Amino acid sequence: TLGAILAYNPKKPTPGVKDPIKSIRGLLRFGDNLENLQLDDVRSDDFDTFLAGLRATNNSEFTLEERKIILTLASDWGFEDLRNRTIREIEKLHPSPIERVLLARRCKIQKWIRGAVLSLTILPESLNATEIQIIGTTTAALVWKAREEIFIHRLQALATKNGSTSNAQCAGATCKQAIREAMLRILEKSGAAGKPETELVGMVETELNAPKSGQEVSPCEACKAGTGLKEGITQLVEAFKLARLIMEVQLGKDGAKWLEPV
Repeated sequence: TLGAILAYNPKKPTPGVKDPIKSIRGLLRFGDNLENLQLDDVRSDDFDTFLAGLRATNNSEFTLEERKIILTLASDWGFEDLRNRTIREIEKLHPSPIERVLLARRCKIQKWIRGAVLSLTILPESLNATEIQIIGTTTAALVWKAREEIFIHRLQALATKNGSTSNAQCAGATCKQAIREAMLRILEKSGAAGKPETELVGMVETELNAPKSGQEVSPCEACKAGTGLKEGITQLVEAFKLARLIMEVQLGKDGAKWLEPV
């Protein structure tokens, strides 16, 4: 992309060939002959960070915020190798669902968007005002509707059991948190958001049994030894399945409409 910009002669434009700079955010031509390039709407510090990322053999020396800058500018300016490398490095850091929605839409990362948006429906906390502004009121309304339907579904399930919850299911907050965090990590993986219910249950079980880095919450020993863990996973996956159905009615099953900042 940069080569095409430098090779293009604005004084002698080729018929039918557009100036490549017009499709790139942040660069403008200026001067009498339009041969000079000027950064517009890009801070000099951000440009320095981008250049550092371009020179680096890997992104291990950069913070998450710096990687976001590198990813954004690499996406804007067509540096595909740097963009793909930065995406892989960011994935290792497990950014929050809100951060992934923002980056996916800003940088058109289709493999992130469904899992990121659907993750918002199973978080323990509701969206705050800042998060609603980030994802857009339409998306926020869909998330709220999905969360409401999940709540109603759980109330109906309790009523069907006449209040006699299975003794196998652990009611501890730690176990519920461990299951939810495992599900959220699964949803970070490309294509996981579209998996069938039975496969998702197996993926969450595998994630809970995987070696821990030391930061993850672990379920209690009683759940590990009995059937409580499986029941808790199944319940969360059922809630996720309901949320997915509600979101897909409005946004479809592919990622194109999910990427629209609405």
